[in-house]
Amino acid sequence: MDKDTVWCDYHGIDHDLQLIKRFSAKYPANNHRCPIELAMEIQSGVFLLEPEYTIIPKICTEAQWPQNIDLLITKLPATEKNGFSTGLVGFVANRTFQNMNNNSLAFIIMSSFKEQKDRPHQIIEIFKQAGFQFIDTIVWEKNKFIPTQGAKRLNNVYDFIFMFSKGDNYHLDRESVAYLKGDDENYLCPGNVWKIKIDEKDTIPQELTDCIIKLAHLLPNSLIVDPFMDTGNILKSVLDNKHSFWGCESNTLKFKRCQKVIKDIREKHSNVYLEELDVTSTETKS
Repeated sequence: MDKDTVWCDYHGIDHDLQLIKRFSAKYPANNHRCPIELAMEIQSGVFLLEPEYTIIPKICTEAQWPQNIDLLITKLPATEKNGFSTGLVGFVANRTFQNMNNNSLAFIIMSSFKEQKDRPHQIIEIFKQAGFQFIDTIVWEKNKFIPTQGAKRLNNVYDFIFMFSKGDNYHLDRESVAYLKGDDENYLCPGNVWKIKIDEKDTIPQELTDCIIKLAHLLPNSLIVDPFMDTGNILKSVLDNKHSFWGCESNTLKFKRCQKVIKDIREKHSNVYLEELDVTSTETKS
């Protein structure tokens, strides 16, 4: 047996050792059991659950939250006009912490505008009060911004991404977000300043959420939540990375866009499946 794998009695095959260790850290009572109890076999020989997704057309305080959350990624409302309140943030922090698996991570994307420059720092304290450990601040340097008028403030050219953990035994996949190589050919993590272009509609780019998901070093088909879905960019990234999703969006128009994200992904997966069937059929005939 390869030293980097461990035998799985459930499937009768080897599983990645790091995967098993991370699963054992989250669920000590299930030490060295398979992390994917209900599984389906795909052609690569890897066993994965079929991703699920639940999106709810209401505010997150009115929804039934899921259990066993593995990762929180969300962009908080920036202003009171958009629905921000410290009470709402406190609800999200407490509910996530209560329903989250141990040794899991939360990434909070936060903008600050005009006289509210201290608001992001308040967010850190709210999440710490809920029980989270504050790990780091990622600065997302954007390629465009809304110019600030007058001579009292600077242009806001970045957003914060605050990283929190529930427990100490979390793991970051630093190489997944590396983009440089050193002289020894080892990948170097770009650190906590990410230069990622904002998308054409001025929303969260998928490249950003893909980096967060990969950095979080998740088990296959982990449950990721976003209580403020907006137009569904995080939803799309989660499903494209073959994880399960739960989220809320109270704005009717934005919720319809989230529904379209799911519809498009279903059609995409259906077309891939049909193409695979066609290839198999052709090979059988030949």
